[in-house]
Amino acid sequence: LKDMTLLAHENIQAAQLRLDAVRFVITS
Repeated sequence: LKDMTLLAHENIQAAQLRLDAVRFVITS
């Protein structure tokens, strides 16, 4: 259970980083 939660958290962080990168490209 703990490992799954950690994995999900890492996936969420990665998705947010990707969104930030996309926004950066769009706005520049």
